[in-house]
Amino acid sequence: MEEMKRRLIFAVNGERFELQSIDDPSKTLLEFLRSETPYKGPKLGCGEGGCGACVVLLARYDPATDQVEEHTVSSCMTLLCSINLCSVTTSEGLENSKDGFFHSIHQRFASFHASQCGFCTPGMCISIFSALTNADKSKKYNAPTGFSKLTVSEAEKAIAGNLCRCTGYRPIDDACKSFAVDVDMEDLGFNSFCRKGENGITSIKKLPVYNPTSVCTFAEFLKDKVRSNLDLSSKCSNDLVAPQLDATFKTHLPCSHDNCWYLPTSIKELYSLLSSEEANGKVGNTDVGVYRNYDQYDKYIDVRNIPELTEIKRDDTKIEIGAAVTISRTIEALKEGKRSLIYTKIGEHMSKVTSHFIRNMASLGVAHLEDFLEMPPINSHILLVKSDKVENFLVGKSLTASVLLEAIRILFDFLRPLTIDLEEANVAGNGLLNGGLNGYNKGLGDEVFKTEQLEQFDHLERSGSLLSAKQVVEFNGDHCPVGEPVKKVGAELQASGEAVFVDDIPSPKDCLYGAFIYSTKPSAHVKEPKGGENIGANFFSSEPLFAEDNTEYAGQPLGLVIAESQRVASMAANRAVIDYSTENMEPPNFTVEDAVRRSSYFQTPSSFSPKPVGHFSKGMEEADHKILSAGITLGSQYYFYMETQTALAVPDEDNCGDRMCTSSTQALASSLNVP
Repeated sequence: MEEMKRRLIFAVNGERFELQSIDDPSKTLLEFLRSETPYKGPKLGCGEGGCGACVVLLARYDPATDQVEEHTVSSCMTLLCSINLCSVTTSEGLENSKDGFFHSIHQRFASFHASQCGFCTPGMCISIFSALTNADKSKKYNAPTGFSKLTVSEAEKAIAGNLCRCTGYRPIDDACKSFAVDVDMEDLGFNSFCRKGENGITSIKKLPVYNPTSVCTFAEFLKDKVRSNLDLSSKCSNDLVAPQLDATFKTHLPCSHDNCWYLPTSIKELYSLLSSEEANGKVGNTDVGVYRNYDQYDKYIDVRNIPELTEIKRDDTKIEIGAAVTISRTIEALKEGKRSLIYTKIGEHMSKVTSHFIRNMASLGVAHLEDFLEMPPINSHILLVKSDKVENFLVGKSLTASVLLEAIRILFDFLRPLTIDLEEANVAGNGLLNGGLNGYNKGLGDEVFKTEQLEQFDHLERSGSLLSAKQVVEFNGDHCPVGEPVKKVGAELQASGEAVFVDDIPSPKDCLYGAFIYSTKPSAHVKEPKGGENIGANFFSSEPLFAEDNTEYAGQPLGLVIAESQRVASMAANRAVIDYSTENMEPPNFTVEDAVRRSSYFQTPSSFSPKPVGHFSKGMEEADHKILSAGITLGSQYYFYMETQTALAVPDEDNCGDRMCTSSTQALASSLNVP
C-alpha cells in the first residue's frame, strides 16, 4: 500500500508513464507532454484555455459499467496530478507517419486545404475525433461505411472554441462535415478527392475511409490497474472512491515535498484540510484562465472524490447538482429525458457558455474554496430552479420578457453564494431573452409566450449548417494541370502534430530559458533600476532592446529573467515588482491623432525609406481630377498570432562566440548566425 501511494500512473497514446513523485503540483499536462514526451502536437497558444491549440483527448474507465468515457480538455490548464489512471490521446496517437499511414482525419484536413501554418491543426483534429467517437457510441442508428453518426450541425459545433487565424474556417468546416452522415458533398468546398459536378456517390467513394475502431483511447493495462485498485479499495475502506482515481491515493499524491496533492473523500475532511493548510482547491483548474493567478501554492486539494460535490439528485420538484459537477455533465442532466422544458432550455443556454473542452473541465460551483468555506455545509450543492420566491412570483403570470427578467433577478439573488452580482444577472438575463430561451426567435420583446406555446417548438431539432456560404472558383483548363487545387506538401504532418515548429525543437543539454519582464504602464518613469546592461537593438532602428529610464508603451521590455526552466523564468518575470512614477511625464498617445498633434513619429531608417518617383505636387496640379479634401480612419488591430513566439540560440561547434539563432518570427530569415 505505501509503495503504491508513491506512484502516479497514466498513459499517453498507449504508452505507460509511471511517476514516483511530482516536482511541482501546479505542473500542467501540457508542460509534461512537451518537455518529457516526444509528443509535441499539443501547442502552447494562449495558456488560458481560449484557443484550443493544446486540446487532447482524456479518457477514463468505469469498471462498474466496463465503459470508457472520452472527452476533450485543455492540457494547458489540466494539472498533471489530476490525470491519475487516465489515458491521454494526442493527434500523433490517432495515427502518424511512423505507422506508415495517416488517420482519415489527417488526410481529410490535408486534402480539404484545412491547414495553412498548421499550428492549431492538431488540436482541431482531436476536437473532431472526440465528437466522432462520442457520436458513434451514443447513437443507435447505423451509419454508412466510412461515415460517422455525426450530423453536419454537430460536426460544425465540434470545433467551436478552436481558433485559427489563417484559413477563415471554411475548409476546416468542410473537412469536419465530410464525416457527417447527412453531408451533401456538393455543399463542400474544393478538395483533392473529388471535383465539382461529380456524382455524389462517386465523390464519397474517393474519401479516405473513416474507421471508428482504429484508435484505442484507453490502454488495456490501465483497465487492469483500475480494476485491481477498486478491489483493493473495497477491502481496505468503505469510503466511496471515484473509479477514475486510484483508491490508494485517497490521502495525497506524491510530490518532491510530501503531501502536496490532497484527495479528501468527505466534506469533513475538506474542511479539516482547509482550516489547517494553505491550499488551493481544484476541480478543473479553469479559474487560472480568468484570474491569471500566478501565486505558487504548496498544497492542492482535489475535491472530485467527495460524493456530496459530485452527485446529481432529482425528484419531481427539483434537481440538485453538486458544486464539483462539470458544466458538460450538468447540461446532460438538465436535458436528460426532457423532464422539464425549463431545464432543457437552461441546458441549451449553458451549451453556449465557453468551448466544449472547457465545459468538460469547469465546474459549476468551485472556483475558489475561500468562497466555498463561507457557505454552510448544507449549501455544498447548487440548487437549480427551486426557490419559493421564484415560484411564488411566477404563479399566475404570463411569460413575458419583463416577467422572465425579474424572475431571473430573483433567482440570481437566491444563488448569491456564487458571487454573481446584479449587473451580471442583468446581462445574463438579457442574453437569455434575446434568442436564448426558446432557441428559435431573435428576441421576445414583451410578447406573451405561454409554456404551452413554447412546447410546440420543443420537438424541433436545429438542422442544416450553422455556416452558410458558396465557394465559386473558376479554373482555366488551357494549362491543366496548372491551376488545379493541389494538396499542400506536409499538411498531414501538420495535422498529426509531427510538423516541427521552433518551440518543438528539443532543448539542448544545459539549456537556459528566458522570459521578458514587461512594462504595465505607458509613459512612466522607472525608478531606480538596479543592475543589468541594456544591450542589443531593434532590427529596423537604433531602438534599444529594453526601456531606458522611461517607458514608452505598456508591454515594453524592461528586463529579461534567465532560469533553468521556462516555467521558473515566466513565474519570476510575472513576480517582478516595478516602481513607477508618472510625475512630470507627458500623457501617453492613445490615438494616431494624439501622436500627430505632438509630432511623435518613428524615424524610418534611410535604408528602408522609399526612393521618390516623379513629382507629387506637380502631378497633382496637372491632374484633371483633384482631391480637395479626404480622410480615412483605420481602427486599431490586435495581432493575434497563434504560434508561440520563440527563439532558440545554440552555440557553434567550437563555442567561439557565434550562435545559430532559429526564430518563429515572420522576418526575412528564420535562422541566422550572429556573433
